[in-house]
Amino acid sequence: MGVTEDPSALRRWMIAGPEVSHLVAQYEAACGTKEGTEHTSHHEETERAQRVFFENVEKLSQAMKDMGNPFQEESRDLLSLDTKDIAHHTAAELIGTHLEKGEVRFQEFMKGLEGEEESTFYEPIKKNRVDFFRQVPASVDSSKQKVLKEDCQLFISCQSRQCDLKEFFRHENQSHPAALSDGGKLHTCQKSHLTTILESQVTTPEAEPDADTIIIDGAALVNSLPPRSSKTFEEYAMLDVLPTIQAYSTKYKRTDIVFDVYRPSSLKADTRSKRGCGVRRRVTGKGKIPSNWRNFLRENDNKAELFNFLADKIARVATPNVVIVTKEEDAVSNRTINLAGGGTMQS
Repeated sequence: MGVTEDPSALRRWMIAGPEVSHLVAQYEAACGTKEGTEHTSHHEETERAQRVFFENVEKLSQAMKDMGNPFQEESRDLLSLDTKDIAHHTAAELIGTHLEKGEVRFQEFMKGLEGEEESTFYEPIKKNRVDFFRQVPASVDSSKQKVLKEDCQLFISCQSRQCDLKEFFRHENQSHPAALSDGGKLHTCQKSHLTTILESQVTTPEAEPDADTIIIDGAALVNSLPPRSSKTFEEYAMLDVLPTIQAYSTKYKRTDIVFDVYRPSSLKADTRSKRGCGVRRRVTGKGKIPSNWRNFLRENDNKAELFNFLADKIARVATPNVVIVTKEEDAVSNRTINLAGGGTMQS
């Protein structure tokens, strides 16, 4: 009764109990007091335990074959071994603070035992809940209201001092002109508006013109070919993308595919940031296709890896005619071709 009612005695018993039990077992073995027929084998030495162990080893081996060996991952990113989702860098940095936060929780727990509060040894330490693969919400600009208030105060002070309002409105009172930008971000328009203007200036032919070469926008091609029955990126390339490329190569003597390159200094980078970001995912042959394809394509790094992956697959595909595809700043081909300057392009 003293052990169960006194927390300090219980802690001493929990710490010393295993060692005392070990010493008693050694004494009984030396004195020969144990019966020879008593079963002393380890609980994991049974036939059932060994069978379950080998089954788990086979499952682990098969998982490594399907998803890749996690010990061969060379990236410094924090990613899920199953889905290959990459955690946001701000969330991944929280790993370095786990030890410090755990020590803080432990110190709070020990102070609760030593203090006057009604705390017992059996109360669990509160868990630090961190979701490393959460999507970071887009930051909301909260300075617009402040800017409007400052402009209002400036306008009122100009009126009270009887300043020339025409001269006042001739000058910008903000670092970013409101007529051109919204908080420093340029105003954008819809592409469909520009398309209407361009179509009014040219005559669209009714029939497709005869041509030996076709140039394909690679990003538009990927957006127009969402995965149907593909489960992995390898299947997506083989079942969805490459058959389309082979069909073009049958019709044209040369097929050029141009993939986008995502530079931070690009004017289009601001437009892409307004669309939001998706979950970062590693693109590998055995990697699983994300369930939300549109959300996957919102992330520039996802598209860059996907385009490079598809470029390598296209460069190795067998087609009736030549296919040239861009890979970041370079270009690759599925066969050797002679260039105008006397050089050659290798696949």
